[in-house]
Amino acid sequence: MANQRVTCINKNPRDNAHESIRRLGGVSDLDGSTWNVSLDDLIAWMKKNPSETVYTKSGNAIAIVKIVPASATKREHLRTVADGYYTDNLLALVECVS
Repeated sequence: MANQRVTCINKNPRDNAHESIRRLGGVSDLDGSTWNVSLDDLIAWMKKNPSETVYTKSGNAIAIVKIVPASATKREHLRTVADGYYTDNLLALVECVS
């Protein structure tokens, strides 16, 4: 496998900050192949491939995607970490098209 760059997301409704991302799309650094998977499938892949990096990129800035464990009020989800701080880079990505 290879590192994976997340380039787009789907959430419903798109402008609701309280609804989570449902699907993510991206590209493989290895061969340029594209992918579009559910949030749960990407989390499962990340758990099976801990040595691989999932990330977003804006200009020269890279933010690593990490799994946030489930809590009493939220299910397991993804969040980016840039410079040691959690950020909302995923929510800033464009909408994936089918």
